[in-house]
Amino acid sequence: MKPGVFSKPILVEDPEGLQGPAVYLNFPLEKVVPQIEFKHPDTDRLTTEFWYREDGEISYNERTAGQVPSAYAKGPSPEDTASSQLLPLARRQPWKYAQLVTLSSTHEEVGLTLILTFFSISTVMAQMSLAHRCVGQTLQHRAVDDRARAPTIYALLVVLKVIMWASISFLDATNRMNTKTTVVGDLVKDMHVIDQIKTTVYTTFFHLFSVPTSVTDTSVSLHVRKPVQPYVAFKNQGHRAWILGWPSKEQFKVVTEDRGLPNLILGAAFDLPLIITQVYLKLESDGYDYELDMLLAFIFSTTCFIYRLSKLIVLVRYKIRLYHRLKQRIHRQS
Repeated sequence: MKPGVFSKPILVEDPEGLQGPAVYLNFPLEKVVPQIEFKHPDTDRLTTEFWYREDGEISYNERTAGQVPSAYAKGPSPEDTASSQLLPLARRQPWKYAQLVTLSSTHEEVGLTLILTFFSISTVMAQMSLAHRCVGQTLQHRAVDDRARAPTIYALLVVLKVIMWASISFLDATNRMNTKTTVVGDLVKDMHVIDQIKTTVYTTFFHLFSVPTSVTDTSVSLHVRKPVQPYVAFKNQGHRAWILGWPSKEQFKVVTEDRGLPNLILGAAFDLPLIITQVYLKLESDGYDYELDMLLAFIFSTTCFIYRLSKLIVLVRYKIRLYHRLKQRIHRQS
């Protein structure tokens, strides 16, 4: 094995009543792990994330990672920075963000990914089916009046959407594969041509349906040899779990869902014109007999448009917050 710079794992045998040994790396906080609650204390929902401080305090409600309690309530101004140095140490410790990975949380994430993939496939299939009926009815009736424009426009929009969707996903997948292979080295290179084709197809599939990296890259995120990222592998209350630390929730969202941004933009840009064209088609093309295709296409298109638009707004908001956070850190260091 080639020499490298790695942080050395710390093996802790049953710290403070933990059931079994725990491995700590860049997360030497024995006070935090034993008090982890797998159910949210207020809502009884599954705990998938939490915020913590080095003194052992945990919060299951959203905090601003990196923010010092009571000192930066309105932002890190010079006066706040100066006054924070006069606070006790416990009050100057910032909040940090972490993900709690359990079998339950993994099942939830994989299940949600499968459901969203099903809806994406169903939407495309319903739109293509309606576009096929539109073209068929137009050619059959040989319509040359204005009634032929809406079916033709709808079919062209569907074809253009599918071509751009597949092309952008393939380009993003190949770029990501090159980075993972040559720069990072996580993907195995110099494989048989069949394995290379399979890897390309699967990676393109992940980009087509915006599968988060927290699902596909578990061998990387849960690997024990990390130079920076905090992690804990432990067992408590009979549950085997991992804790993965991130600088902030914004960075976690942006890093794990970055491959979904092109599809969200593409879906929001095409689905709305398709819905409008379909409504116009329904109003102007009463003689065409494809009520079921139109109903399915409308339901799936509207549902996916609303979901993608809301998801896009949330993700862009996280990206903006992350940008401002990184800008503030650079300004402080300079």
